[in-house]
Amino acid sequence: MIGLRPISKVVLSVGIIALASALVLLFRPWESSVWMEFNYVKKNALEIAEAIELNKGVRVKRSALVNKTLVTIEVLLPNEEPLRVDVEYSKITLKVPISGSGVLRGKDVAFDFEKVVTVYHEGKSIVVDPKPVANYTLKREYDRNVHVITLILFKIPYDTIVEGSTIYPSKLDRHAYIRTYSYSGTSKVYINGAEAFSFAVSSGDVLELVVVLCIWDKR
Repeated sequence: MIGLRPISKVVLSVGIIALASALVLLFRPWESSVWMEFNYVKKNALEIAEAIELNKGVRVKRSALVNKTLVTIEVLLPNEEPLRVDVEYSKITLKVPISGSGVLRGKDVAFDFEKVVTVYHEGKSIVVDPKPVANYTLKREYDRNVHVITLILFKIPYDTIVEGSTIYPSKLDRHAYIRTYSYSGTSKVYINGAEAFSFAVSSGDVLELVVVLCIWDKR
């Protein structure tokens, strides 16, 4: 008997694989639809993250939850009581039919020094997490050093976002907290327990802690 030529064997193998895949989809079609839904939601989550970074409106294609996340910023002043402020920012959570864990975009950090929106898969949810942004600047006013700490947060003042809604940047809310340093030394800033900044201060210097809420609306 004459054996199959090599090219015929390849064609036969490809045909068998294609037939097997078709049979899986035929008898277990829910698996295909589940992955399609997962990829659809993941793609939309990545679109939302990019839009937030670019500060432009975006459509939310599946209903979502808005989670309030607490951020604690604490400034240590030499030989004085620390200045501590608790504020909240928003994360957007989209449900998916597949359980998993891992970062899909961005960095797994509590805060950053530049604008970054992380997307991660957690259980049966995909979370869009616009990280708090921290900045430090030193300026001179009325012959005194002013140490300015700025914390920028993303905020949606709703509990849910209905499927098909568009979220968009609406306004900025600014809150300032002022203290005067009574002693010279080193001042340190912690965000959720992690050190963000450390700088030298002199008696009479001014501390200005500014919390900026980037408020987004929906329609």
